[in-house]
Amino acid sequence: MGIFDDYLVDPKLSLLDKTRIQAQVLVPVLRALRAELGREKAAAIVKEALRGWSKELFAAIGDGVDGSPRRKWRRCIPPWARPPSRTLR
Repeated sequence: MGIFDDYLVDPKLSLLDKTRIQAQVLVPVLRALRAELGREKAAAIVKEALRGWSKELFAAIGDGVDGSPRRKWRRCIPPWARPPSRTLR
């Protein structure tokens, strides 16, 4: 089962809208976990649980960009979040 299977989420929705819907569900769950277990323990559980989801999400984003893996990464990451270039211009 994939994170964006059409039978689970309307295939007409954009990737961004699908992700927003998932976040709307996850935020209350995360708040409840924090209240019950503490911030650090809740963060560790959620981080582990979402690791595979995150990989699938970024793979889905990359599928929509032509070119090499480097080009796909640069298209997905905003310029202000990229590490500095190693070459001088």
